[in-house]
Amino acid sequence: MSITVVKPGLLTTAQDPGRPGYAHLGVGCAGAFDSPAFRLANALAGNPPDACALEITLLGPTLEFRADTWIALTGAPVAALVDGRPAPMWAPVCVRKGSTLAFGAMQQGCRAYLAVHGGFDFEPVLGSRSLDVNSGLGPLGRPLRHGDRLETGSGSFLSGKEKVRGQDDPGAISWSIDPRPWFDTDQGRPLRLMGGTHARLLDPKSRAALYAQDFRIAADSNRVGCRL
Repeated sequence: MSITVVKPGLLTTAQDPGRPGYAHLGVGCAGAFDSPAFRLANALAGNPPDACALEITLLGPTLEFRADTWIALTGAPVAALVDGRPAPMWAPVCVRKGSTLAFGAMQQGCRAYLAVHGGFDFEPVLGSRSLDVNSGLGPLGRPLRHGDRLETGSGSFLSGKEKVRGQDDPGAISWSIDPRPWFDTDQGRPLRLMGGTHARLLDPKSRAALYAQDFRIAADSNRVGCRL
C-alpha cells in the first residue's frame, strides 16, 4: 500500500525508536521526540512498538491513500480531516482507498504522530528508519516533500464488521485513549534543571548563574536542542 504526499506540512519526518549506540562515530540517535505518544500511535494502529511512523511538527501534511488502511494519531492536539470529516485522535481510524487526510495547525504543543497499520516501509539506515534532520541520514535524507510516495505494510487487525463501520464513518469507533496522562495542557509549568554529563565542565560561578536565573525557551529551538 502506498500514500502520496499532496502537501508536506511544516516539518514531517519518518521516525522510529532511533539508532542509539553510534555516538562514538558522530552519528546521532534521532528517533521519535515524544516516545510515549509514538508508541501509543503504533499500538492503536496495530503495529509493534518499533514500527516507523510520521512525526508532524506544528503544521501537518495532506496525504492521499491508495488503499484501505487503519491509522492512529496521537500527541499534540491537531485538527485532522478525512475527506472533510473530522477524524478523532487517540483512537483507531479507518481510511478508505482514494481518501485524503488533511491536517491543520497545532494550537498547543509541537509534535504529533501518525501511525499506519503495517508501518512506513523505508529502507533502514544503521538499523533505523528515523531521519536525522541535521545530517540527512535516514529515509529520503530529508523531511517529506510534495509528490513523495510512501510505501507501507499491509494487513488488517480488526474484524470485518468493525472494518466496515470504520470505512463508513472515520469517527464510528466509539472508544479512544484518554490523552490527559500523555499530554500536559499546562503551558505555564516550569521545568526542573538537572546536571548532566557536561555539568562538571562549568566553573563554580557559571554553575551558580545557571541554577539561580530564570530562562525561557527561544523560538529558534528544534527537535535536537532547546536554545535558552
